[in-house]
Amino acid sequence: MTHCLVENPAVVLDELRERYANEASPIPVDFRQIVPHLRDDAGLNNLHTYPAKLLRHIPQFFLAIPELARPGQLVLDPFCGSGTVLLEARLAKLQACGADSNPLARLIAEVKTTPIERGRMNRGIRRLLARIPAKSQIDPPEVVNVDYWFYPHVKRDLLRILEAVRATRSDDLRRFFSVVFSRCVRRVSLADPRVPVPVRLRPSRYPSTHPLRSKLEARLRRLRVISVERVFREALADSAERLTKLSGLLSDPPGIVHISEDARNLRLDNGSHRPAASVDFVITSPPYVGAQKYIRSCSLSLNWLGLCTPGEFRQLEDLNIGREHYPQASYQNSLHTRIDGVDILLDRVRQDNPLRAHIAATYLIELQDAFREIARVMKPGAYMVLVVGNNLVGSRQFETTRYAREILEKLGLQSILVLADEIRSRGLLTKRHHTAGMIHREHVSIYQKGVP
Repeated sequence: MTHCLVENPAVVLDELRERYANEASPIPVDFRQIVPHLRDDAGLNNLHTYPAKLLRHIPQFFLAIPELARPGQLVLDPFCGSGTVLLEARLAKLQACGADSNPLARLIAEVKTTPIERGRMNRGIRRLLARIPAKSQIDPPEVVNVDYWFYPHVKRDLLRILEAVRATRSDDLRRFFSVVFSRCVRRVSLADPRVPVPVRLRPSRYPSTHPLRSKLEARLRRLRVISVERVFREALADSAERLTKLSGLLSDPPGIVHISEDARNLRLDNGSHRPAASVDFVITSPPYVGAQKYIRSCSLSLNWLGLCTPGEFRQLEDLNIGREHYPQASYQNSLHTRIDGVDILLDRVRQDNPLRAHIAATYLIELQDAFREIARVMKPGAYMVLVVGNNLVGSRQFETTRYAREILEKLGLQSILVLADEIRSRGLLTKRHHTAGMIHREHVSIYQKGVP
């Protein structure tokens, strides 16, 4: 049985549905109060930083409701990021599948959902540490502005550790060591830890009396003499402790985890298309228009791990729904979303800012492609929980929740409940763009696919 986060989540859901039926407007909720005590997951959702993670309370609540998902069934998160929903599904004794265009996100999600037995983990760590050479013999990876972000001794030590990680033969151990290595890359870099997208530490930005000035200066002093290997060993011990606890929390036999590259083209591990009507429950939070800069936020790790080169950043960004970068020639002509009222709105935006209009139109067109694929793989009668918020496009209100509802209803999914939850996480409050505004509230909507 799933460990319940409230006494009876199904009763809570029924009460919310009844209120929604009577009031016909989003019901204000606070999932931190609905789910006051998170289930112990060995801290795996903090295994590696990742921007704009989904609040864990949301999947824990819905995955505890038998009407939506039962043990052994298949849960899909087509915008899975670093795997919050996939991990919660596994802990709730469900199978899980997902998709994400960011290869680092897929790596983290796979590691977080793949337990490694403690004895085997300990043996693997001993061998790894013994393999770290005094001087690396491998060619350094191509890292964007590497001398700008890392002191010389840090670069040398990272390369020594990377050589040992690459030599690991077992796939699951090598993936785990790679995530730990990635976790350390940002810690030993000259990037400001308070900012998701790498920005160089510059204490001089602040007056000498400002408290941040002394903190940043102290950090720079530590980085000049930091022992990268010690940082790696500490992160390794902490991460191993988290992951080995996972074995005792998962079902036996273990649930299946598949992670695709594209929500618009969901596939199995063998490369074939995911069968139609194969998914029992969907819970997801798509990117927003003017999305978080997921690729740029992960740029240093992506390069060090060889998941992409600096010249491939734009190619990876182009796979993200909600991206912001387009060549000027691409947004000279209008795109048509075929969503009620949107094209008129975007024509007005285009008069002042053709790029923002193009970003929003492309976002909705690609979101329709993703929703079409999601609807295809959902079983008749299956439910979807969609977490999304409204924001601004060119100073005009962009009602993402309403647009998503219109798209999904055309695909045969019926809206049965809409909740409104205030955002408190600074990671989610990040300003997407000066013309895109801040997102302070997210709508949590439940849909059900029709039965023929």
